[in-house]
Amino acid sequence: MQENDHKQAPMDPHEAQTQLLKMVAGLEKVTTDVLKDTTKLQVLCQFAGGWEGWLQVELAYGLYKNRIFPLREQRYPGYGQADIVFNSLMTVELKCLGLRRPPDTFWTGVKSDVVKLKKCPTMFGSLVVIVPLFPGNTHDATPDIVAKIRSAGTFAIIPLDTTPGFLVAIHATKTRA
Repeated sequence: MQENDHKQAPMDPHEAQTQLLKMVAGLEKVTTDVLKDTTKLQVLCQFAGGWEGWLQVELAYGLYKNRIFPLREQRYPGYGQADIVFNSLMTVELKCLGLRRPPDTFWTGVKSDVVKLKKCPTMFGSLVVIVPLFPGNTHDATPDIVAKIRSAGTFAIIPLDTTPGFLVAIHATKTRA
C-alpha cells in the first residue's frame, strides 16, 4: 500500500481531479455499503470507546478492494494524526457518535476536526460525521447533535435512503491550490 505515499510528485490538475472524484465516489460507496449492516452497527455503537476505529478499518479495506489505496492513522508535523489519507489529495477525518459518548465531547470533537482540517497536509480535507438514528437509539443527545449538524451550514447531508438508520454528514474544505 505504499503506492499512495503522500510525498509523491504533484499530479497535473486534470489527473488530480480525476483521482479525487474516484476517491470521493469510492468513499461514499464503501460508507453506504458498510452502514447497511444495521444489526451489527446497533451493537458496535454501544461499545465503550466507540466504533470509529472499526469503521476506519472497514472503509480502508472496502476502498482497497476497489483499487483505491488509502493510508490510515498517518502522522504529519503541524497537523497530528489523520484518520485516512489518499495521496497528496485528500485527508479524511471521521467522527462517529457512540451511544456511550457524552454529546458535548462529541460535538467539541466535530468542531475541533473542522478547524484541524484547515491545516491538513493534503489538497482537500473532509470530515465525515455519522450519527446513529435507528430505532432503539436511546441516546438523549441524538436530536440535539443532528440539529447542530444541520444548522452549522457547512455540512452536506447524504440522503437518508442511502444510509438507513444513520445521519451521514460531510464537511469538505480545500486547503491549498
